[in-house]
Parts: sequence; C-alpha cells; structure tokens
Amino acid sequence: MNKRFEQLLAVIRQLPAKQREIIKEELTNEGGKDVKPDLKSFLLRGPVFSDSQIEQIKKARQHMDKWRTT
Repeated sequence: MNKRFEQLLAVIRQLPAKQREIIKEELTNEGGKDVKPDLKSFLLRGPVFSDSQIEQIKKARQHMDKWRTT
C-alpha cells in the first residue's frame, strides 16, 4: 500500500500547479461536501431579465390589474 501511495504522490507532483490546486481543494473539502454555498454570489450568477422582458411583465401586470377590476 505504501508503494502505491508513493507512486500516486509521484504522479501528482508531475501535474501542473493548477491541477494540483484542484486536487488540494477536493481533498480539503472532501469533494466539496462541506462547502457552504455563498448565496449572494449564487444569486448574482443567476439569469436576469432584459429591459424588454421587464416592460412585457409590466404590461402584462397592467392588463391583469385592469381585468380584475372590471
């Protein structure tokens, strides 16, 4: 088992720094299981409405409001 570990370690040391960093993060976070999502950054990465879509929503609300009051 120790020889396999040393072989694995030798292969990891040959990887580029970026890939070694990814391995380090995976091992530190146990595959990302313990990472708590940052709600603010999650929401900021989400989809957004365009100005034309917002105008369509406003018009639809106006029509619905008018329909409900008549």
